[in-house]
Amino acid sequence: MKKILLASHGKLASGIRSSIKILTGKEKNLRIIDAYVDDSDFTGQIIDFIASIDANDQGFIFTDIYGGSVNQKVVSEVINSGKKNIYVITGMNLPIVLSILLATGNISMHNLQEMINDSQLKIVEVKVNKNKEDDFFS
Repeated sequence: MKKILLASHGKLASGIRSSIKILTGKEKNLRIIDAYVDDSDFTGQIIDFIASIDANDQGFIFTDIYGGSVNQKVVSEVINSGKKNIYVITGMNLPIVLSILLATGNISMHNLQEMINDSQLKIVEVKVNKNKEDDFFS
């Protein structure tokens, strides 16, 4: 089973979940940590998520900023768990979360790297062509 946690500073994680709800209706498959929106310690939520990952599961934890405090806590807890079937992906965006969420079956390291590479390519400047009514993106 694939299990996914989104963890961010502020409400980016819940914002991505909101978009996934609109686009796919599969938001219930995501666990969320909106860190630092109050004074509570979110470490327990990370530990609970990691504990929920069984040997036959694949766990995916998305964080917002490489080296940020949320990312550091996640990486630390994953290392402490000793589990090798949990993947931490930082710099999360909607395309990579959707790719993982909608993928069927187990995701190989090769496929995971392809999904990460593809999601990075989705960041482009849109140049609108006002002369083409039917295809204004080209």
